[in-house]
This record gives sequence, structure tokens and C-alpha cells, in this order.
Amino acid sequence: MKEIFEYKTKSVKIENEKIELIDVTKTIEFEFGELAKQSNFAVRVTSGGTSVLCCVVASKKDNSNIPSEPMVPLIVDYRERTYAAGKIPGGFFKREGKPREHEIHVSRLIDRTLRPLFPKDFNRDVQINVLVLSFDPNNDPTILAVLGSSLALSLSDIPFEGYTSCFRMCKINNEYIVNPTFQELEVSNIDLICGFYKDKVLMIETEAEEVDETEVVNMIKYLQKYVEQYLEFQQKVVSQYGKQKILLTQKFMFDKIIEKNYSLIQPKIIEILKLQDKTDREEKYKEVCKEIVLSTEFCDEEIINDKVLSEQLRERVFFTIFRDIVRKQILQTQKRIDGRGYNELREISCKINVLPRTHGSAIFQRGQTQALVTVTLGTTEDMQIMDELVGEYKERFLFHYNFPGFATGEVRPERGVSRRELGHGFLAKKALQAVLPSQTEFPYTIRIVSDILESNGSSSMASVCGASLALLDAGVKIKKPVAGVATGLVMEDTNYATLVDIAGVEDHCGDMDFK
Repeated sequence: MKEIFEYKTKSVKIENEKIELIDVTKTIEFEFGELAKQSNFAVRVTSGGTSVLCCVVASKKDNSNIPSEPMVPLIVDYRERTYAAGKIPGGFFKREGKPREHEIHVSRLIDRTLRPLFPKDFNRDVQINVLVLSFDPNNDPTILAVLGSSLALSLSDIPFEGYTSCFRMCKINNEYIVNPTFQELEVSNIDLICGFYKDKVLMIETEAEEVDETEVVNMIKYLQKYVEQYLEFQQKVVSQYGKQKILLTQKFMFDKIIEKNYSLIQPKIIEILKLQDKTDREEKYKEVCKEIVLSTEFCDEEIINDKVLSEQLRERVFFTIFRDIVRKQILQTQKRIDGRGYNELREISCKINVLPRTHGSAIFQRGQTQALVTVTLGTTEDMQIMDELVGEYKERFLFHYNFPGFATGEVRPERGVSRRELGHGFLAKKALQAVLPSQTEFPYTIRIVSDILESNGSSSMASVCGASLALLDAGVKIKKPVAGVATGLVMEDTNYATLVDIAGVEDHCGDMDFK
């Protein structure tokens, strides 16, 4: 079975270094029912010469454990097969190995777009596998991967709220281009990827050269007509081919347990929130969590008699009540739990030249978040060779972010770089890329390392601030210093608050993390 989504946009024609914009009609083909039929659902998405296969699978049974937060156990794996571009992998083994950084970044992008749309009570392992089967440089597989994964979930029996859309945009000669080619992205000063749930913005990722924020807002508004068009297409496909969803089952009446315990622990949580130190608060939380009452009236005896499950359910109940109290306190008192107003930053301190043998170094501290950032300069021989589907090239700017367990007082072994660390490094790198001097002006390889020594929210943005200081300390003539801050949102119906420089608990209990 095949369904085709068609849309109109602009395209660039470059001749003799002159850029001409022409009207074009693009198509995205969705095929299903032929490949990977043992998965819950599989969709092959094709645009031009690029084709991706998106498969979704869920466990047959619910997990035995009860997660402390209402979050589906989701795994996303995006992989690019080199045969898609008619290439044989480099290296000794001549086959694809562990995911490359780009593949992990795309996996995280898919995850951020789709994870919020699973039902909170769905507790089965879910995996999304995306394989790039064919590749041409005029059609980006990233957007096809998001669209295909979303449609596969919507058509499958896996509970999923859908309807998700995602588009990429750039601007050339004051004209917007939807789902541009890689060549078009190179001559644009902004690259925006935006995911939507129905008509609401769900996820934004962008890289730009000092573009005004009103421009970003205008681009998102411009995409609305494409969102409406794709939503109509998606609704038609799902109504025609969608499977019946798995019924959710619960061994406890969660809302009733919340109702019974709310008044019991509310005053204690309010008192704990007055403590300024994060570690002190966390210790008190554990004590209050033990006081939550579970009765056979609202919960199976199997859970009550099981030490592990009962503890997990208490943690889930505590988090739900705690989140509600934090949100109400922010909205009703117009003060945050540490006493700050909505627009207040935590106390900031900065030091440079803190390490004697590095080319550049800085410590940036904001509240209880502390980043040690170093800059190392090298020759062109130190550039990283990037072997991607678009071709091989060398990268002169490297940003590596490290988050050890001691930063949050945890015992955690170091076993390689996590996906989160790669993602945060990529985010900070994009924030600084535009202000670096050109290779002609500054013919050095630049490596920045951010070691997070202490964390209570916004550590990636502390890395950006510390990196600006370390670059200046190393004598790199950046065009302008760059500052980063994480902004949060708490929203109940029409009442909302935007929070500048969110701490960890505000990130945990809020509705948005916007960096």
C-alpha cells in the first residue's frame, strides 16, 4: 500500500554563482504492508532518491516494575547503511559498527519529538528502528525518519496520541524553503527543524548566524499551513489503515491513591521546598516517600506485599504530588522554590586561566551548576575525519561534554560517552559555531572540553558560557561572546509562567526545556 503527500515550496538554482529561486512541487511517499511484517508496524518513506524504513516494536507484556515517573521505556535507533550512498565502510572491518555521532543526534531528535505523545500509563518497552536504505543529497533522511516513525506508531497497535509532523526550513534571499537540500542549507544563515503535535509546537532545533528571534517565530508560523496539510493527510491514512490500540491495564487505582495521600504529605513537601540545598532536599524527600499509605482498597495485594514494587509505587505517588505542589506554588505565589522571580538568574561567578598548562581554561558557576571548560589548539593534522553519507570531510571544531556521576553526588562508573553527553556537546557546539573566526583567519583545530563538576540544571548552557570565556583566554578572536540560558514553562490551562535559568527541579516538574 502506498500513500503520497504532496506540497509546494521553493528551490534554489545556482548558476555562475547567481542564486535563482524557483517554485517546485515535492512528494513524500509512505509505503507499508510489504517490509518488516513481524514488527508492530513498518513504514517505508521515500522522497526523491532517499528512502528510510521505520519499524516500531513493543513488548508483548507490561514491565513488572513501576517507573517512578510517567515515562514510556522508549529506545530509538537511527542507523545509516553506507550502501545507501553506494559506499563501502572504511576501516579494517568494512562494516557498520557502533552508531556514529550524527546517528545518535538524529535518534535523540526523533525521541524528543515522539516521547511526550505516549500515554503516561503505558509501561511496555518500545523500540523505534530507522534504517536509511537509499540516500541522495537533495533529500534529508532526518525529516523522513521523524515522519515515518510517527506514522508507524499511529498505524500500529501501540498506544500513541499522534498526530505528529516535522519539517526543516531555511531562508535564502528572503524566501523560505521547506525541507531544503544540503546545498541550500550551506548558503542559508539559518537551519530550523520544528516538530508539531497537531497545530502546537512540540520540538525546535535550530542553528543560525545571529538571526533575530522574530525571524524564528515567523518561520514557525509559516510552517503552519504545511502542518495543517500534513495533519489532514495523516488523519486520512490512519482512519483507513490504523490498527486497534492495545488496551491499558493497571493493578492500582492511581488517582485514588493520590487523593488519599495528598493532604498527608503536602505540608511536609512545602516545608522541604524551603531548604536551599538540593542534597538536603533529596534526603528529606526519601523520608516523606516512606510515609505514603498503600491500601488494598486501591491497590493489589501483590504490589503491597512486594517490597520493591510497593517502594516503586510510593516513589511514583510522591513524584506526582510533588510535581503538582511545585507547579501550583510557582503559579500561585509567582515565586520559584528558591525564592527567585520568574526572570531572575542564579548567582554567577567566573574564573579564567585556572589551569597552568592548557591553552585556555575557565570555570563558570551558576547556582549549584559548575563547569570546568578548557580549550586546546592544534594543527590541521588534528582535524577529525568525518565519514558520512554526504561524503568525507574534516572537522576543525570539536566540542566534548562530560557529565560524571560525582556532579550530582552519585556512584556511577565511567563506561564511555553517553548519548546525553554527545547531545549536550552537539548543542553547545552549535551555539558557538557562528562566532568562531574562519579557517583563513585562524588556521587551527579547536577542541573544547566541558567537564561538569557540579549540576543542578542548565549544565549545557553553563558549558556554552564557560566555553566563551575559555576561547577568549586561549586568544581565539571570536566575533562576539556567547551566553546560554535554559528557559522553562509551567502551564495549567490558560495560566502560565516562563522561567529563566531553570534549576533541576523546575526542569523535572515543568512543561518545557528551551535552551
